[in-house]
Amino acid sequence: MNNFGILKKVIKLLKPYKFKFFLIMLCVIMLTVVSIINPLIIKNITDDGLLQHNLSTVIKMSLILLLLAVSQGILTLIQETIRIKLQNNIVYTLNKKTFLKLSRVKIEEIRDINDTDLFNRIYTDINNISRVADKNILFITTQIFTIIGSCVGLFLISWKLSLIVLSIAPIKFFCAKYFSKLRMKYEKLFINKSSEFANWYGDVIAGIKDVRLYGLINTKLIELKSKQKELIHIRQKLNILSEINMVTESISIQTLISILYIVGAIFLIGGELSYGSIIALISYSIKVTSPLSAIMNIGYYLTGIIPSARRYFDFMDLENEMEANTHKNITHNCLPTKHPILTFKDVSFAYDNNNTVVSNIDIEIREGEKIAFIGDNGSGKSTMLNLLLRFYTPNNGKILLYNTDINYYPIDEYRQHFATVMQNSHLFQNTIKDNIVLDKKISNDMFDNIISMSELSDFYNTLPDSYMIGQNGSCLSGGQSQKIAIARAIAKDSKIFILDEATSSLDIRSEINISKLINSHLVNKTVICVTHRPELLKYMDRIILLDKGNITQIGTHDELLQLSQLYKKIIS
Repeated sequence: MNNFGILKKVIKLLKPYKFKFFLIMLCVIMLTVVSIINPLIIKNITDDGLLQHNLSTVIKMSLILLLLAVSQGILTLIQETIRIKLQNNIVYTLNKKTFLKLSRVKIEEIRDINDTDLFNRIYTDINNISRVADKNILFITTQIFTIIGSCVGLFLISWKLSLIVLSIAPIKFFCAKYFSKLRMKYEKLFINKSSEFANWYGDVIAGIKDVRLYGLINTKLIELKSKQKELIHIRQKLNILSEINMVTESISIQTLISILYIVGAIFLIGGELSYGSIIALISYSIKVTSPLSAIMNIGYYLTGIIPSARRYFDFMDLENEMEANTHKNITHNCLPTKHPILTFKDVSFAYDNNNTVVSNIDIEIREGEKIAFIGDNGSGKSTMLNLLLRFYTPNNGKILLYNTDINYYPIDEYRQHFATVMQNSHLFQNTIKDNIVLDKKISNDMFDNIISMSELSDFYNTLPDSYMIGQNGSCLSGGQSQKIAIARAIAKDSKIFILDEATSSLDIRSEINISKLINSHLVNKTVICVTHRPELLKYMDRIILLDKGNITQIGTHDELLQLSQLYKKIIS
């Protein structure tokens, strides 16, 4: 989409606020009228008051000027109050839309984007787009009206001097255009380099432990210096350009004023103009020429808006998770237990055409059954879970829940069937209890029972209720974080439990406790594990051995120990 198309989409964001925008434009027009009347009042004070020694005219005109100044102040306050509310509404609306998009976008669409970089993009883009209602953009709009009104004022006083002013205006216009074009070029480069730097910095922060362990501090410092040097160089160019632009504008305005003084004096001596007319002419000429730079700088402001808007709209156009592809009435609660609860029918998936991750998977999982997926890294275990949880969509085949294609279910309703404990389950910056119950309402007795089952009692009871666990559990050990994730899954109490390396951070005692949990609280639940731990595998009804995305063998722990060298290698 070209820049004009992007700009049209940005302007559409103002549509819900068209009444506010109308009020702002009404204030702009009224302020323009006031600013155009001012030079005419000053002309009357000079010619009919001061030069004629007419005190009453001076007093009357001065009071009118005071009234206009008060009116101008009130109108500016009203305009800014409405504009600030409008801009804040735009920021809120964009943040809301972005959050809703993030909650629905396909995981594979954003899996290659660093979390810090993603946040930086969203934050930067929303703030840049909101500049469509910025004070500078509004000022530029005001200047257009000011130029038109001031041109009318010029011709009312002297058409000859008006032509002089208008002949100089194109020169100033092309100077402003040149500087604006340069600023746009460097601004665009600065945005791109800033994004690259944020991505690099986020990557370093994420790996700060490895930076220390492998002695990379000096290496990363050199990289930081190089990247900052680029940004500083571009910022310097932008600042110098701004200063050159200001100096050029100051010289051009003073040149115009000098010409008007000389020519005005000639006209004054010849009786064609009065003293007040010359003062008014100079005032109007400044109002005609000064805004040209501001108007040309609209490109500079749009330089920040358009690239961000393009990236924002591209993000909003990313493919969402499939909601439900039919309104078919789904009934499954009355199905007899002999039916499989989950079925993979000839399921294949590839991130791209040349990278098949799982291939021709056929499995039936019955209600209450305990199943484990096992395999080397890259064998497709996590992909199987992501397909099941609808973070990915199979390229071929289908997955059934209660003999119904999972894509027939509304996605939020579908995911309520699963309680998950992932290897890196995210913990929110809140209390332990809030991280376990989330948005559920459970009794204190039930909560205490959950804490006990997940082996958190000893730890939890030593802490105040208000204890905050830090960002993603930064104040906890790995084992404590894992136990909270397990407690959260128990609290959800879904029919199907997914445990993805759920014991990876637990000690032997806690691992044995999870095994007991599977045979007690989860005895009637369907459990799907990804694990290499024999302590868990021996309690599984079936273990599915994956190798390079294919099922190679299925059996119990004891059977696979006898039949598969790969299985023995993996669990050892």
